Amino acid sequence: MAFFPYEMALSAYLECPIGARGFRGGAPQKKGHTLCLIPGTGSSRSVPWGKWYIKVYPAIRGSDIERWMATPKIFILMTQDPQKRQPYPETQMKSNWPKTFSYLIKFKKILLSRSSKSIRDLMNRTAFYAMFGIGPYTISPYKVAWKFMSNDIFASVISQHKTVFGYKTVIPTKTVAIFSTDTESEAHYLCAIINSKPVRDFIKSFSSAGRGFGTPSVMEHVGIPKFNPKNPLHLKLAEISKKCHQLKAEGKEKEIEKLEKENDELVKKLFNIK
Repeated sequence: MAFFPYEMALSAYLECPIGARGFRGGAPQKKGHTLCLIPGTGSSRSVPWGKWYIKVYPAIRGSDIERWMATPKIFILMTQDPQKRQPYPETQMKSNWPKTFSYLIKFKKILLSRSSKSIRDLMNRTAFYAMFGIGPYTISPYKVAWKFMSNDIFASVISQHKTVFGYKTVIPTKTVAIFSTDTESEAHYLCAIINSKPVRDFIKSFSSAGRGFGTPSVMEHVGIPKFNPKNPLHLKLAEISKKCHQLKAEGKEKEIEKLEKENDELVKKLFNIK
């Protein structure tokens, strides 16, 4: 279970509370432990797993995103109420999820040592396990996610992911930018545009490769037309994205290349590029 965005992260989980078989990554850990990475320190430590009876979600990092595909490899323990944008109160945690609270207490010192002014202010007002950057958009049913701090744009639609906890909403982490949507078609429409060569080349013309590349603000310069479910061109772009996601899952790269060429021409038409 991990803390994201901007928090403590676990590279994988070793066991889960419902007794399902788990997995782990990196070097072998002690039985009943998992590997924990502490942001800002560059170090990791082996920590005991707990029984998490609060919201556990699959999460994606920038490294988990390919063009037309995103594969969650870590989980987050959501201690924040996305609607209120506040952590669940300690009284509620102790009453409703006592084992989760006991687990979090083990990391109280680590969590209180976080240096970000924003998160420290939030912790001082609320609880030591507060999470920053969590809102209704975080749990929207459909999201277009792309990784930044790269040298190109790689975007994918994310929604539900099958886990040992059932089907769960995929949550983006710190190195992932998103557009949140209520419908699948709108998400795929946006993904088709963001993954197109004309848009990617345009972003590269003013956003330098590296840590600042592809940040959420770059989309303000693209000027994507609002999705119209009655517009045939918008629907065709959404259809191409859906097909590319399907082909990516099947490993049919050659067929994707053909569709991407068609997609590029449609995006040029959308923006009146000659």
